[in-house]
Amino acid sequence: MTSRLTVTKAGGIESRPLIAALSAAVYPPDVLAAVPWRNVQSARSEHRILVTDRDEVVVGVAGLLIRMGMLDGNPVQIGGVGGVMTMPARQGNGIGRVAMEAIATMMHDFPKMQFGLLFCEPKNMGFYHKLGWYSFDGTVEVQQENGRQTYDIMRVMVLPVYGEAPQQGQLDICGLPW
Repeated sequence: MTSRLTVTKAGGIESRPLIAALSAAVYPPDVLAAVPWRNVQSARSEHRILVTDRDEVVVGVAGLLIRMGMLDGNPVQIGGVGGVMTMPARQGNGIGRVAMEAIATMMHDFPKMQFGLLFCEPKNMGFYHKLGWYSFDGTVEVQQENGRQTYDIMRVMVLPVYGEAPQQGQLDICGLPW
């Protein structure tokens, strides 16, 4: 099924209208009202991978944000992966895998990037683990309207890019989560 898909790199802001229908299908109001991150202020992706079908409909997407953070007090460049979505009727057909493999490739366009990081609902951890991501069991600090705080709403997963991806430690992402 994945052979009829096209992968395109896009900018984060200008691609927002292109993913509106996908976002509405994945997160209708009743689903959005129940997600654990519904009240979290989030950063916007700077780069996106769009996966389109033969009819040029966006059926999958993954976003990337480049961020300097601090790991155990040392500066580190992180590839923040977020906004990963697959059209509900098309889930289980490899679209998410295609998007995430393209994001992993895109991260290599940034030679100072040590690792990728994503925030994940527990039900999706197996999917990301199969793609080479693994759990970060340390502490993650994020910025929110009321200041810096520990982010424990979702699990954290990491992927090595140009360095080792930490499995533990104190990580400050120096801004909003994605």
